[in-house]
Amino acid sequence: MEKTAPRWSDESRTLGSGNVFVDLGFDPAEAEVMKLRAEVMIRMRQHLQAQSWTQAQSARRLGITAHSAVRAAGR
Repeated sequence: MEKTAPRWSDESRTLGSGNVFVDLGFDPAEAEVMKLRAEVMIRMRQHLQAQSWTQAQSARRLGITAHSAVRAAGR
């Protein structure tokens, strides 16, 4: 049985724009907002994890519901 080349050696790859949402076809203005929101959520998650706060503590300190804190923490 003949082996096929790994996918990572595929020459048909295209360099991205730096904004995955633009690359997916979203309007550039909307894509920029989506990118910024994603960056904020990533940094918020990193901060919450660095503080070692519980979900309840995170919610209380951020002034949001515990459900929203769970979503922000990505759990």
